Formats: sequence, C-alpha cells, structure tokens
Amino acid sequence: MTPIRDSFDMVVFDWAGTMVDFGSRAPVLALMEAFAALDTPVTEDEARRDMGRAKADHVRALFEQPRVNEAWRAAHGAAPIRRRSNGSWANSSSR
Repeated sequence: MTPIRDSFDMVVFDWAGTMVDFGSRAPVLALMEAFAALDTPVTEDEARRDMGRAKADHVRALFEQPRVNEAWRAAHGAAPIRRRSNGSWANSSSR
C-alpha cells in the first residue's frame, strides 16, 4: 500500500474561516478599522451581519444599514456614493 503522503502532489485549503480565523475575525476587524478611519465607526455586529458576501457587496450592505448610512451622512454631510470607475465609495463632495 502507498503511503498517503505519496498520493498527492499538493493539498490546497480554503483557509478563510475554516482552518484559521474561525469566526471571520480578521475581515470584521478590517471593516471596522476602515469605517472608523472614515469617521463612521461600525460595530462588530454590523460588520459581521453580511459576512460571506463578496466584499464589494458586503460594503454596499453596510452602507444600506440605516444606522451606518446615517452615521456616514452625519460625518460627511451626504449619503455615500459609489464611484463607477473603480467601485470605491466616497461622499458626494469628493466626486
């Protein structure tokens, strides 16, 4: 019988939230830090709510949460807008 280590050339793991960082802590913290840097802090629950979506969809969903949208408006004086050219978000005064 061939040892199992001789049966494979490579093994690839989907590390995200499976073998490392159980509970998706790193992306939650990254989102929290990014929003805080833009003067719109989000809670861990808010950041975690749409975990599992593609990040662009996740950020869009964060902006759609009423409290986050209102906090952005208070900090930036306008609703967040999505720039079509690169998918980034900005306030309306930075067009």
